Amino acid sequence: MRPFQALVLAGSRGGPDPLAEAAGVSHKALIRLEGRTLLERVVGALREAGAGRIAVSANHPDVRDEAERLGVEVLEATAGPSASVEAGAAALGTPLLVTTSDHALLQPQWVRRFLDDAPADADVCALLARRETVETDAPATQRTYLRLADGHWSGCNLFYLATPQALGAGEDVFLQTEHDAPVHRNDPAFVAAFVHLGITQEGMRHSHWVPGPAWLACTLGALPDAERLQQDVGIVSEGV
Repeated sequence: MRPFQALVLAGSRGGPDPLAEAAGVSHKALIRLEGRTLLERVVGALREAGAGRIAVSANHPDVRDEAERLGVEVLEATAGPSASVEAGAAALGTPLLVTTSDHALLQPQWVRRFLDDAPADADVCALLARRETVETDAPATQRTYLRLADGHWSGCNLFYLATPQALGAGEDVFLQTEHDAPVHRNDPAFVAAFVHLGITQEGMRHSHWVPGPAWLACTLGALPDAERLQQDVGIVSEGV
């Protein structure tokens, strides 16, 4: 398996978090499951998967204290997840695996399989799951799905920035879209218009869209205009 660094996003968006409040903790990363905090479970899975360096992006003091207790690097979270990813990549370099602190059921074998399956020539990859798989393995879960011609898909909160090209021009698009129109960032049609993609209904039916910190890059390789956008933005992407 290829070597990698890992970034865990644990920022706070402001306002109360219902899960944290219900658990009586100050941040959802500190919720305890089977005797361990969610952050501890994520860090443990990444370590077992073989991460060389692990950093937690957080601004809440309790989360930062927990990260220090776990012996990982602590980075200051920025205004949004895309900017935090950019800061994390600047600190850790690439290849960089990105996930979130509330990924409570993350398994090291998922990480290893994801990295093993990532195409060698892709700059950015995102892990996807079919609705049937999610509902078979976790029938009670509530997920957001996008309906495409080949089924319903959900993101898995695992993103792989394989090369420095994953940042730069591509990250500028993420940051500007998140800043200017965060309410639309999970809408493929809006982002396509934002980056001047000529996407047709045929193209949309065959694209794999994944919300999350690397949502835009994850779609590029599956779109009919990917070659032109690759030249404009400078990244190669794959859904895995």
